[in-house]
Amino acid sequence: MNWSGRVLPNFFQTLFLFIGKLGFSLVNSIIFVKILEISKDLILRYEKKINFKNSDYIFLFSLIWFLIPVFFQNYISLVSSINYSWMLLVLIFYLCRIENITPKKQIFFSFVIGLTNESVVIFINLLLLYRLIVKKNKTINISSLIFLWIGSAIQIFSPGNFSRKFHPDTIQSTFSLIEKIKLFFSVEQTILIIKVLCFLILLSFYLKKCQNQKIFIPKELIIISCLTLLIMLVIMPRSEPRAYLIPFYFLILSIFILLKLLFFENNYLFIVKGIFLVCLFLSLSKVLPYLDTAKNLDKERRDMVEMYKNRNFKEALFYDNTDELNKANISYRTFEMLTLNPYSFTNTIFASYCNFNKVYSAPKGTKLLIIEMKKIIDFNDITVLFDGESNNLIKSQKDKEIFIILPENIKEIEIEGKGFKIEKIRILEFYNGETLNIKGNITKINLEGNKK
Repeated sequence: MNWSGRVLPNFFQTLFLFIGKLGFSLVNSIIFVKILEISKDLILRYEKKINFKNSDYIFLFSLIWFLIPVFFQNYISLVSSINYSWMLLVLIFYLCRIENITPKKQIFFSFVIGLTNESVVIFINLLLLYRLIVKKNKTINISSLIFLWIGSAIQIFSPGNFSRKFHPDTIQSTFSLIEKIKLFFSVEQTILIIKVLCFLILLSFYLKKCQNQKIFIPKELIIISCLTLLIMLVIMPRSEPRAYLIPFYFLILSIFILLKLLFFENNYLFIVKGIFLVCLFLSLSKVLPYLDTAKNLDKERRDMVEMYKNRNFKEALFYDNTDELNKANISYRTFEMLTLNPYSFTNTIFASYCNFNKVYSAPKGTKLLIIEMKKIIDFNDITVLFDGESNNLIKSQKDKEIFIILPENIKEIEIEGKGFKIEKIRILEFYNGETLNIKGNITKINLEGNKK
């Protein structure tokens, strides 16, 4: 049993894998617009004095665009956006509507929100406990809180979470707390949010103390967001900026509220909005051409999948597009899903989805060399020479199998070392599939036709 506690996002992910990308793109666009729209209602629930204008939607979008660490992962990618931005909409809707519905509906929606994702569960539990214990809010329905805990328990203690936690890929990439903190503060958006928020809070205190102005500070949102980030840093196995969307978003709403109250209610400072819009336009002008490149690469991969299926290939070699995809800023970048190792988590999922036995990725202009040993050995105990040289080999190993990137123009392969016996040597090529399959303890191969 490997079902995940993210029941709600998993349902939508499965649904839209069948519906297709066009349907997802349409719904995802509506979701993003609704996030902005309901965020307005949430902002006005915290501070009714704010004069929210239509142009403020663009301003709020600008803040999200510049301050969310991985915008494309959170709002564009099918799996990631359903996991995070769609669940953000559920959370915002819950916060805006929960007090205005019947107790039975409160219980139902509280249970459902517990089945979203870890960051939503942490945030909403902290928020409700803060209101109940610190603010002594008596409007909170205890029954709905209990059902929220039941949903949260199902989500957190589901078998799928433990499978991911103890998966070899997760264990291999697990970071210490110190490493996670360093990576967290290495993200430029993290530092920018901290600086802007600290400046606005200090300015608010100054105006309160020195000029007796009444400035609302969204303490609840700031405190709960910071606590959520702290807990996530402790419990998460590695640093994943996309998982920080929930606390980051509410810190951005806090920044928006303070900016509106401190600056934008002054009509003489409309130029600040203009600066944001110009920066947004310049940023979009750089990102949009990149999207066209990513779209073409995606089409190329889909065409390769269809070609391999039509030729009944059971193993498929795809292009590693890391270099092309890394040309954009990390916030607006898409990432290569496949790796050299066919046993990696994403490779196995992709292979299963496309009905292949194994899938691999390699840079363009190369081939894939697969060496299968009779028994498990340490790759460092052998030397693989390409045309007599062994320089900076790109390789991976899983048990008896060794996977090596083979440059396209290589004429001779030689394997040196002691205490090993080769079971089989194979070569896979793009579009052509398996072009070499030699069984036996052969340590030298002339790719032009001779073997020794």
